[in-house]
Amino acid sequence: LSVQISDQACHCRASIHMLRQTCKNCDVVGSGPLFILSWNTAGWSSTHSLIKSHYGSLENYLKRMGGPAIFCIQETKVRKHDLKNEVAAKQLGAVLTGYRSYWSCNFIGDGKNAALQGVATWVRDDVPVVGATQNVSRMAEVNKEGRILATDHGAFVVINVYAPFVRVADKHTLAHKLGFLQDLEAFMTDVHAHGKRVILCGDLNLTHRLVDQKAPRRVLKFDEAGCVQIPCAGPNVLAVRGAEASPSPPIPARSLGPFPEWQGRWVAVADVSSKTDLSSEDLAKHAECMHMAPEAPCVA
Repeated sequence: LSVQISDQACHCRASIHMLRQTCKNCDVVGSGPLFILSWNTAGWSSTHSLIKSHYGSLENYLKRMGGPAIFCIQETKVRKHDLKNEVAAKQLGAVLTGYRSYWSCNFIGDGKNAALQGVATWVRDDVPVVGATQNVSRMAEVNKEGRILATDHGAFVVINVYAPFVRVADKHTLAHKLGFLQDLEAFMTDVHAHGKRVILCGDLNLTHRLVDQKAPRRVLKFDEAGCVQIPCAGPNVLAVRGAEASPSPPIPARSLGPFPEWQGRWVAVADVSSKTDLSSEDLAKHAECMHMAPEAPCVA
């Protein structure tokens, strides 16, 4: 059975020690480029069914995509018992001619929560694999969430990641996300220090630049009074639709609000625009990316 599930009890789980100590000079396939395909499937079972309906099989799909050496997916929502035997594994494409697959599942929570997260990596048979683990973080709970899978290929390590998404400025969720990213960085630095190249792929739930996100999806932070300050060169106006506004001499900023329902909240630009006289495009110039707003400014 060419399926390996990484967890605390599984025999096939490789330790981080193994990842560090394997041969630094192990040959990679040939000397040409290495094709790696990465995809957040948002549920592998339904995605796999669509692949079969369009291409006939996962094998045909990968051939159509150019036969990647490594195929990484995120947000599989696959549980360990979904791969309980070869028949079940074949139904999910985990057993595939020409490839071996490795799965990192969520081992915490129950009911619907147990089916969240999860990443998986298929490796073509001609690509060496000397170790695989989901134990990358220094936090045991993070390792059990099935968000990371590292596969060691001798000369390089591929890290397949599905990072937490912070929807609101929740201190606990934010601390969890930042801890995840810090541990990921530490692991990558450590592997690189041991003479291996590091390839990071997956879904980090981050927006690299402001321009990478549509204007209506960016967000503005309203203060505890339900107001937000918008820098501008024009007159200061209480820009609420339906309310009379009295212009005053030009000042550096104008205040929008108050909106009691938005007190202390991040609000989508599209929603703000619907209640003010400013367009989404104008508001977006002073907004943050929705992924990064609770955490830090966008990366320049």
